Amino acid sequence: MQQHKMELSQDISATLRGLLDQLGVNQVSHSGQTLMCHLTATSKILQDWGCRQELCAAGLFHSIYGTEMFRVAKQSFEDRRMLQQAISEDAENLVYLYGTISRQSLYDAAQAEQAEKDAMVRDFRTGAEVIITRERLSELLTLDFANTLEQCPRAYVRDGLIEIYRRAASILPPPAVSTLNRWEEIKKNQPLLLRARLRAQFYFVLMYRHISRGLNRLRFVRT
Repeated sequence: MQQHKMELSQDISATLRGLLDQLGVNQVSHSGQTLMCHLTATSKILQDWGCRQELCAAGLFHSIYGTEMFRVAKQSFEDRRMLQQAISEDAENLVYLYGTISRQSLYDAAQAEQAEKDAMVRDFRTGAEVIITRERLSELLTLDFANTLEQCPRAYVRDGLIEIYRRAASILPPPAVSTLNRWEEIKKNQPLLLRARLRAQFYFVLMYRHISRGLNRLRFVRT
């Protein structure tokens, strides 16, 4: 697959950044910086990988509805038309899917061997099954890897997640695979003490979420 470096035009980029600013993403924290910085940097990674314009635009808004891992929504699902008009229905659909599907179901589908068939993922809110094309699966995993890569200097990335990307490398674009092959080098750029602190924070948050969900289920049963 030949890749061509792609960039959103300056006019489009300025317009979309203006929309993000209106939605208040500069006032939201994300992984040690503002959500605006995270979104724009994720989109830039996708551009550098030569991804098509719709995927790059989706990267710029990928968590605007919130996600399973980032439960801060700056735009409601009830007004999807606004984003569709801004970045296209195709790009918005990527944003919508990324904001609603279970990450584990994405990873399971990406590692499946049925490369020619449609894939099944799951809506983390309802548990409903969602059928997507293999092309859609490829773009969602590419977006997820760019999202992970962008946070690497500031957040702990578990080795198991990198192994998932490696096992699914056949559906990632070649520049993303090249980045994946340099992961040990990228990871070493983090100071040892910082890596240890980020890892401790990661597992603390994971434990907190697990306990919180357990308590919420208990409250539901009692009521």
